[in-house]
Amino acid sequence: MPWNALIKGLQRIFGTPGLDGIPLDTSRLAQFRNLINRHGLSRLRPRDLMDGYLATLPATHRSGKGVYYTPNPVVEFILDQTLPPPRTGKKNLEPYDDDFRLLEPACGAGYFLLAAYRRMKREYIRNGFSASLANRIILSWRIAAIDIDPSALLVALAAILQEGGDEIDGALTDSPILIPFYCADFLYKDLDGGSTSLGKILATGIPAIVGNPPYVSFYAKRAKAISEREKKYYQSVYRMGKGRINTYCLFIERAFDLLPPSGVLGFIVPNTLLIMKSYEPLRRYLLENGWLKSIVDLSLKVFPEVEVPTCILTVEKRDSRGIQFPRKVKTGFWESARGEAPKGLESTIQDRFAGFPYAMFNIHIRSADKD
Repeated sequence: MPWNALIKGLQRIFGTPGLDGIPLDTSRLAQFRNLINRHGLSRLRPRDLMDGYLATLPATHRSGKGVYYTPNPVVEFILDQTLPPPRTGKKNLEPYDDDFRLLEPACGAGYFLLAAYRRMKREYIRNGFSASLANRIILSWRIAAIDIDPSALLVALAAILQEGGDEIDGALTDSPILIPFYCADFLYKDLDGGSTSLGKILATGIPAIVGNPPYVSFYAKRAKAISEREKKYYQSVYRMGKGRINTYCLFIERAFDLLPPSGVLGFIVPNTLLIMKSYEPLRRYLLENGWLKSIVDLSLKVFPEVEVPTCILTVEKRDSRGIQFPRKVKTGFWESARGEAPKGLESTIQDRFAGFPYAMFNIHIRSADKD
């Protein structure tokens, strides 16, 4: 596949993504279609486009930046946990609240974005919206992305344009739109506020944040991917920037802080988060400020290139009402995340985690000890 030529072509059409989104109009869309046809990719499935791009990245880039393929069943499971139930039963009824938006930080090729786009479009069509209007609303408002790699953002956009096909043309008839895909470092808090499109979005809060953040320890061999300047910055502005630091902990803290009350975070992270003593501060922070929705331990087979086993963590930010009743966390194991989602997840009362040594998220306790 001519991936390098494709990336250069996308850059010529859309420019380099910045802090104000990626412009999309009828002219750029036509140029995109010509580019895809010229390289013989018109019949390529969107996910194949994404997988092909990741396959071209050097192994050192993938490991240093934590860029990996995410199996579709895992993506769908996390969206099940984070997307609100759509409103139905009335024609032209908005399926989601006006302020609802889903963000994938460190989006890579955009696996969560594509799946969310498909789901949302289906709900809009079900409620009687035209395909063109559904696309305009979703692409300009409902999904957003951040990544430090501009090429990744362009591939994520290309996959969605490939998925939308001719239906996207109608979304641009009246006027162009800005796709809220931003090239930036999600961990830098000085992005919040200001006059940029990204700053305004971050300042208002994001109801759903999902993804597979990079797992880079400051003290591992891959730590050279993190500069001394970055380390000092993280240590100065993050609660979890002390002691044994891993970028995934910073992503959790950053994403959780950006959630409005009742907003939901859904990440794939190393399962060292669950029991390692050094991550006790993060666990206590989540217990004190959030409602754990689910913790699912994944198999090593999910990400063969990753040295540590992973888990799915979904957590809701508490609202001002405080604790109303004992909250239960769905817990379990997923032997093969390339198959169906695990059935029969058990329930554990969240408060019990606080009583374990180091507030461990011990999902390995016997069923008889669970409520």
